[in-house]
Amino acid sequence: KVRYASFLFLSKKYSEAITAILDLQKQNTSVIFLYRLLAYSYFETGNCMDGLIAIDQFFAKAAPKKIIASDYEYNGKLLSLCKKDTLAVEKLKIAIQQDTSKTELNGDLGKALMKMKKYPEAIDAYHKKIQGGKGVDENDYYSLGLAYYYSKQCGKADTAFMQIIILRPDILTGYLYRAKANTCLDPDS
Repeated sequence: KVRYASFLFLSKKYSEAITAILDLQKQNTSVIFLYRLLAYSYFETGNCMDGLIAIDQFFAKAAPKKIIASDYEYNGKLLSLCKKDTLAVEKLKIAIQQDTSKTELNGDLGKALMKMKKYPEAIDAYHKKIQGGKGVDENDYYSLGLAYYYSKQCGKADTAFMQIIILRPDILTGYLYRAKANTCLDPDS
């Protein structure tokens, strides 16, 4: 039954995995890694409150050497989903520190920092994601451009928005925000 629940999770059948894990935990709460899978599955289904309960139970029961970077990653993502961005930033930073190959997490970190209006830190996070090269697309340049724009660095915002046009000349977002950045550069126009 434990393997079956694990396979459901790995098959991305998160709702079914949640049901299977909860059924198992009615009989046996000693299989600690099921709390991990439960928390991850709750995140994937958008249930942040139950996900936070499950990840907290996992952290309380797991030996410190059994806690991995993705546990902090999902904890941070669940916190962000529940609009607890200050705590989310802390957990995401731990995940990135523990596994430096997960440069894509800098995008999640940047998003949480943007919600907190910490634009210079968000700029740094987005730069790290872009430099990491994993899963970089026009949305990353859009987020970087917004962080620059809101921190009144209009020239750098223009450069970031120009990257959207290079990557996706067929969408208007790059042109629109590049125009806004240029207006910011010349407020008397």
